[in-house]
Amino acid sequence: MNKRISLFAFLFILCFAIRSQTRNVRHYTINEGLANNAVYSIFQDVKGRMWFGTIDGIHSFDGNGIRVWRDERISSLGSSIYTIREDDRQRLWIGSDQGLALFNLQTESFSTFDGQTVSGVKINTPVSHIMLDRKKTLWIGTVGQGLFHYDPHADKLYQYTALGKINSDYISYILEDSSGTIWVATMNAGVSRFVPSEDLFQQVAADGVKNTITLFEDSRRNLWVGSSGNGLYLLEKKDERLVQKLKPSDAKGVLQVRSMVEWIPGELLIASDEGLTSYNIVTGEDKTLRSDSRQANGLNDNYLQTLFVDREQALWVGTYFGGVNYVPPTG
Repeated sequence: MNKRISLFAFLFILCFAIRSQTRNVRHYTINEGLANNAVYSIFQDVKGRMWFGTIDGIHSFDGNGIRVWRDERISSLGSSIYTIREDDRQRLWIGSDQGLALFNLQTESFSTFDGQTVSGVKINTPVSHIMLDRKKTLWIGTVGQGLFHYDPHADKLYQYTALGKINSDYISYILEDSSGTIWVATMNAGVSRFVPSEDLFQQVAADGVKNTITLFEDSRRNLWVGSSGNGLYLLEKKDERLVQKLKPSDAKGVLQVRSMVEWIPGELLIASDEGLTSYNIVTGEDKTLRSDSRQANGLNDNYLQTLFVDREQALWVGTYFGGVNYVPPTG
């Protein structure tokens, strides 16, 4: 099994490194219609369209062309689009530097989210991440107002702040694992776990890394934590302990882990400032692929922001200077 996984890793690297007409990495930049080459978020809607959140607005891509969407009447539709999710009513929830906006996929129109808590609190700070859980309710992370939980069926909004409900008001990422547990990464206080019976979040690995950016659960139910400045960690759920797996000080280490996916079974793909890293979750072997100006059909930027695997198992890579890089399915 380990040999098979290693072979997959080898083939993954080759798919970028070898010039092949069938496996070229395609680049979607300002030359193809993006308003800006800095891409923070990528999502695929129920219709199959791809959505790109950039530093200058939200874009859709239908396979033929890129369209930039704007509506100056919606003040919460900011310029920097950090996160995009779809609910079960065919609405896109768009988090930006100006808050939270909605896009109706049926009417193709924007609207403002007017929800408020029982105490009258509305979302009026940047929205960093949105997660739709298995109950079809939304968890909304903000930069300054903590975490919100919205039940669209009951139209109720709840807030979790650092005043007794969660360990930080600065949220980076929200994840629901295979057991239904909600985990939250924060910008300055590590990782928290939701305790439904107490209706609050408890900090885990309190003596561990504080500046966490992203979370990912792999096919073996391992929970991975990406940090800003300290590389990659494995969160051992049993004793809630963080174990560092990739260190910035290593020869091929990574500093900022911004996004993770498992594109090939057993291989964790990591987006960072150092390029695209493949990490074998069994052996711990890692390989990092960097852009090469001599190779026109490889990655065109090392500063990677986000990773997304679509329904056809193609890989989309959002970069800071190179727009979106598209890698066809492996087989």
